[in-house]
Amino acid sequence: MVAAAITQYDAKIDWFGTVRGRIGYLFGDGTVMTYVTGGLAYGKVDLEATSTVSGTVALVPFSITHVNGHSQG
Repeated sequence: MVAAAITQYDAKIDWFGTVRGRIGYLFGDGTVMTYVTGGLAYGKVDLEATSTVSGTVALVPFSITHVNGHSQG
């Protein structure tokens, strides 16, 4: 038996964005300011994988391909 395995990955970001907010308070004569900030990021990510195993068994050639994909947005 002679075999070879190849795996290929492809990842891409279709779109993304960020949002950030901040709120604060100025104390006394303006020498001290406290604030709180927070935010989030969002986007769409696609991941695709292809695995191929090929070779020969008893002089008979074979090839097996598995494709897997995932999208999160």
